[in-house]
Amino acid sequence: MDRIRLLPVVLSVLVIAALLGVRFFAMEGVRPRNRTAPVVAPIPEPAEALAAALRPVVNPVDEPARDAAKKIAPPVVAPVEPTPAAIADPSTKWEQAYSNDFSDEKHVKSCYTMVFGSPLGDVLWYEKYKAMLLRNNSVRGEVYALVHKALPGDVRVRVKAMCRKEESEVSLAFLFSIGGAVRTEDGYFAEWAGGRVQLKRRNQLVLDADAPTPKTDSRWVNLELRREGARIRMYLEGAQVLDWTDDQPIADAQHDLFGFYVWSTMTLVKDLVIERNAGDPIKPLADDPATDDNILRSIRNGAASEPEIHDF
Repeated sequence: MDRIRLLPVVLSVLVIAALLGVRFFAMEGVRPRNRTAPVVAPIPEPAEALAAALRPVVNPVDEPARDAAKKIAPPVVAPVEPTPAAIADPSTKWEQAYSNDFSDEKHVKSCYTMVFGSPLGDVLWYEKYKAMLLRNNSVRGEVYALVHKALPGDVRVRVKAMCRKEESEVSLAFLFSIGGAVRTEDGYFAEWAGGRVQLKRRNQLVLDADAPTPKTDSRWVNLELRREGARIRMYLEGAQVLDWTDDQPIADAQHDLFGFYVWSTMTLVKDLVIERNAGDPIKPLADDPATDDNILRSIRNGAASEPEIHDF
């Protein structure tokens, strides 16, 4: 009797199992073949994960280039040397036109001197250093020492200068290519003073620059000026300190006066050498520009007077 009661239950279980089997085999039939199951990377241990995160990423392609770069030495940059004042441009042939070492009193007196101020300054021979002293006796005094030589056009001027012991900066100016009166400065004015250099054209400043006086064992410093055509350069102890080109250069035979100038202080000078460019088409006039008449005259006839010897 009990078996009869269990029969419906057993039949129900068999029917359900049959239905599930049919569904399973139907799904298996539509499943794509050759399907690859995804590969899941194993989860690293905590220590390994931390080490991997901290490990630098290295591109193996860059390693050879990096190793090669280590073998390449850095480029060696040569220091820039100052332009030596003793070396002229290859295209310029300099010929000595005037020299004066100012080693005795008669050499100093060979210069034409002008002084302004109150009390007046003077130009005299300084025996201790065997040099010419341009001395101002007033705060705003001016002292000129002009050479008796016509020096137009291209010139190269070299001289040694010394300032007083209580001063640190040399003070000296060159007047060159001047025509007529010196105080009107119808020409050029180049000055080393107060740790600077300046260049004027017809009394108008055209360029200035820092140029502190270097210390030397003898206290003498070398100054040099080069005027070549339209270009004017200034040097201090062999180093170029100023370079300027004039769009309208003052260059003719009438502008031929050269001289020294000192303002408000005292300066010693010696070993003056002035050269002219042998290829300069401008030729000197026969007369002396450093005379009372020629300094005050706007135009000179250039005729030579009594010959005098002023070069020593």
